[in-house]
Amino acid sequence: MTAFDTAWPIVKMPIVPDSIKRRTYTPKPAKSKHPNAWTYPWIGGGNFGNPYEQYTAKFRDPVSNEILDMQLDMENHENERAVAQILGPEFYQMTDDEIYDDKDRGTRASAYASASWHNKDDDSGNYRVNNLDTKEGYQRRGYATGLYDLMAHALKNRRDGFSLIPDKEQTRAARKLWDGRDKWPVRDDL
Repeated sequence: MTAFDTAWPIVKMPIVPDSIKRRTYTPKPAKSKHPNAWTYPWIGGGNFGNPYEQYTAKFRDPVSNEILDMQLDMENHENERAVAQILGPEFYQMTDDEIYDDKDRGTRASAYASASWHNKDDDSGNYRVNNLDTKEGYQRRGYATGLYDLMAHALKNRRDGFSLIPDKEQTRAARKLWDGRDKWPVRDDL
């Protein structure tokens, strides 16, 4: 093992310590030509008007050294979903319509996890990761790790004992990142 091999995992701990904040909000319709666009269009779906919990944090890109905004939105109802994303500076220059039309919704990386109380394989309440995507050019820089770290932190603080668990079907890269773990570890330095 080289010195780089030892140092890289430390460098890829990208959430800035003590930057996580929590609030409750209710999404509002966006000013958009799209009838289903909301101010937080990446959540999607049918339960707007219900309060959400939002966690925000700062992410340090270990290559560019940029400090970027992270955001995690969690629904508060029986078919709970959580969506986390890392926003680049380009996001803040986009209109609501541009965000809605952009396949990445203006994010550099995003993750989706859910816990359905009616249709799941256990009654643990754990959130299963359903999807994670990092834009090309930002892969292998800690974005996925940062999103998982934020989600695991939020779950632990929201409902002690609940965890982030892997999808049943994973890509080779996801299997390598999860490294055989049955739940994502919660960092104690956040």
